[in-house]
Amino acid sequence: MVSDNRSLLMHRVLTMTALCVGLASAALAQDYEEPDPADLVPAHFSAASFAALDQYDLYDVTLALKRGRNIRLADCTPSQSRAIIEASYDRRAPAMDMLRATCSG
Repeated sequence: MVSDNRSLLMHRVLTMTALCVGLASAALAQDYEEPDPADLVPAHFSAASFAALDQYDLYDVTLALKRGRNIRLADCTPSQSRAIIEASYDRRAPAMDMLRATCSG
């Protein structure tokens, strides 16, 4: 009978230990997630720095816009900046012309 109680107690201790380890590892895993590229996008670009973006950086800028970030280009208003960024993802040259024509960047 005493060994049954010890066995039951040991089972409970091991179960609680496993549960605590599982919860702790889940909490630690959340701390080490990779940063979202959209969070690393600057909030302002000059005309020259925007023109120098490659296709992958431009994707991150577009993604940041879709996720609600406000990104400004040169001296453009936020709505002008958004229109230029969205247009530049498909066709870069017309969007750069729009940037030069509407913003003094």
